[in-house]
Amino acid sequence: DTEMLLVVTLGRRTSDRYEVRVSRVWRDRGVLRVEVSVQQPAPGGPIAVSSPYCVAVIPKCIFNVADFDHDPPDRTRTWQQSAPPTGQW
Repeated sequence: DTEMLLVVTLGRRTSDRYEVRVSRVWRDRGVLRVEVSVQQPAPGGPIAVSSPYCVAVIPKCIFNVADFDHDPPDRTRTWQQSAPPTGQW
């Protein structure tokens, strides 16, 4: 009743060494402002698919978050399903 979750994601990345953090949250003239820091990996590191995120527990607020989408993005599938195998196994 008194808290909510603020989720910040970076989407799909090609390194598991990305970091995202919520540094600061404050109310400002009818909106909720969020300061986020992103740490990128050094060039030339190993490739590993990841989806970095940060979840912050904050006091409940009815304000919209400035510069953030409150709805998840629409995603289109970028792959096609293979035809099922034919014949006997």
